[in-house]
Amino acid sequence: MSKSQTKKSEESNTELNNETILLDQQLTDLFEQEILPENEVDQICQLAEDIFLKEGNILYLNSPIVVCGDTHGQFNDLQTIFTKISNYRTTKFLFLGDYVDRGEYSIETITLLVALKGKRLFQNEMIWVINSQQKVNNAFVRYPDNFFLLRGNHESKQVSKMYGFYDECIKKYGSASVWKTYCNLFEYLPITAIIDNQIFAIHGGLSPNLKTIEQIQNLDRFRDIPNFGLLCDLMWSDPGETNGFSENTRGVGCTFGQDVTKKFLKKNNMELILRAHQLQMEGYSIKHNKKLITIFSAPNYQSQLNNLGAFMKIDENLSHSFVQFRKK
Repeated sequence: MSKSQTKKSEESNTELNNETILLDQQLTDLFEQEILPENEVDQICQLAEDIFLKEGNILYLNSPIVVCGDTHGQFNDLQTIFTKISNYRTTKFLFLGDYVDRGEYSIETITLLVALKGKRLFQNEMIWVINSQQKVNNAFVRYPDNFFLLRGNHESKQVSKMYGFYDECIKKYGSASVWKTYCNLFEYLPITAIIDNQIFAIHGGLSPNLKTIEQIQNLDRFRDIPNFGLLCDLMWSDPGETNGFSENTRGVGCTFGQDVTKKFLKKNNMELILRAHQLQMEGYSIKHNKKLITIFSAPNYQSQLNNLGAFMKIDENLSHSFVQFRKK
């Protein structure tokens, strides 16, 4: 290696060390519920955007894994989830969306989750991305393999402007800049996950427009969530009590019956649909002949409903259990 190459390598290592130290400090601050400066939020989101871009519309994951439902800006309850997992720093997590709105701490919640996604970057081997001036631009590699975030219906411009996240950003930062940064990042979030080729994980539910998994892979996700169509249904739909597809009382998406669940799983050679999106008084529910599970991880939702929160643990044999918890 030449002297100039050695110097560049040393400079690269120094920058990497500095960036790692900064992210460590940011995580410490975030766990203490501190608000990061806007420029640091921009930095974390850019790092995460690079990772999400490589992940594709569908995540193919392996067990064991912990799966969490809606958190809705309830930061203290997100902390509770981590404290209930003894080795959470090395545990594989899948969050099913709806990180913002409704609760008072959407910024703290989404920023911690995105920073944790970025932190896993530095725990993998690294390569350098060099720009045309041969100057180190950023460090990233194969995306982190044990912390995953899906998109929910609240990860959109339309919804998050109406239900609290926009107003919270204005209040805490004095402008809409951070809200715009996150709305851009939301469009990079994966849509669904498949665990051990047997469990189909999604925020909302099924769609009359969905026949095969390949359709999801071919979707254009880099946009706001539309008011109709396949992407809309995947974010908004709910399981119903009657067969077939029906109108959803939400006014968007649809409801789908047990027969639809059975047909979809059979056609795609899977065993279970795992979703979030709906309040559950016990923190979870099991429907459609035990082929569909809903998880909700925001206890005492909106500080008035007195529901439990829950998350789901799936082991190497695809056996699962639920951990319920009350509001902290």
